[in-house]
Amino acid sequence: YSSTNGTTWVTAADLSTLGIGSTATSLKSIGIFNGSLLVGSGSNGQLFRYDGSSWTLFGTLTNAVSLRCIAQTVWGSSPSCRVGASGVDSTGAAATGRASLVTVTVTPTFNYAENVPFPHIEAVISQNDVIYYAALDDTAGVRGALFRTTGILVKDLPDNAVSSFAEYQGGLYAGSRTRGKVWTVSGAGLTEKFSIPELAMVGSPPAYSLPIRALVVDNGRLYAPVYDAQALCLYQFDGQGWIRFATGGAGTEPRAVAAFNGELYVSNKDATQGRVYRVATTYAASGTITTSWFDADLAGIVKVLIDLQLVHAALATGESIAVDYALDDATGEQIR
Repeated sequence: YSSTNGTTWVTAADLSTLGIGSTATSLKSIGIFNGSLLVGSGSNGQLFRYDGSSWTLFGTLTNAVSLRCIAQTVWGSSPSCRVGASGVDSTGAAATGRASLVTVTVTPTFNYAENVPFPHIEAVISQNDVIYYAALDDTAGVRGALFRTTGILVKDLPDNAVSSFAEYQGGLYAGSRTRGKVWTVSGAGLTEKFSIPELAMVGSPPAYSLPIRALVVDNGRLYAPVYDAQALCLYQFDGQGWIRFATGGAGTEPRAVAAFNGELYVSNKDATQGRVYRVATTYAASGTITTSWFDADLAGIVKVLIDLQLVHAALATGESIAVDYALDDATGEQIR
């Protein structure tokens, strides 16, 4: 589907009926490469290309079961992208339980250069001339590993996996496949930057099990779509702390987030239909500053709120300041 205004959506292409040799029954990945849009099949190795006017079958990765991620990794006079292909090894042969990171050129040619002992490669990104890619096995529980080219293991994750990447403030961030983690990424491994707090969840015990499938940077902030106790939400990170930026969407598992025309868009899974939500850029007559969740890095210790102190400039006639606070994410009280 495509949209030029963010509110009206039309079918851009049905790749199963274009008459370009397609036998794909699902689509799993999408990305920009050398000025064109590439879309990867979720049911075979077919890779489609849209140049702004027409769709073509760009190529077929023989023996691939699914193409789960696409990202341009080399620019300049000889550009290339990386594609995560499930079900093949580094020779291009069918291999159950393995996946290959395939280098794709503009010709196209396919170089099955690297393979992992996991069924899927879920995400790939290039940062500072280093390519990171995330392997995943979710056939029985979740386990994964983070690699960088060429075939170097950065971090083994026996009970989690990386499902998304984003560059932010000069660093690389990664979203988790389960338990609501956001990590910073380096050649030395993963460092947890945020974990969806138990107080934001429901259940007994409260736990988060959905993937953070996408991260996006917009207007100097990092965003992650989350489904928590307040339904579909968008969390925001400003480099210091996290807040629940927008909330109230219907559906279940969040799938993607993107910035377009100065606004944010979130898609998610639904029992009967796909949904896309728009977080509009509007300004009210009053302004609100929301602090991050705060537990003094002592989440397991019961604390008592003593007071709140505000320091501000003199107020003009008709102006006022109100403070709302909430304990354990419950309905708060208001101080005027």
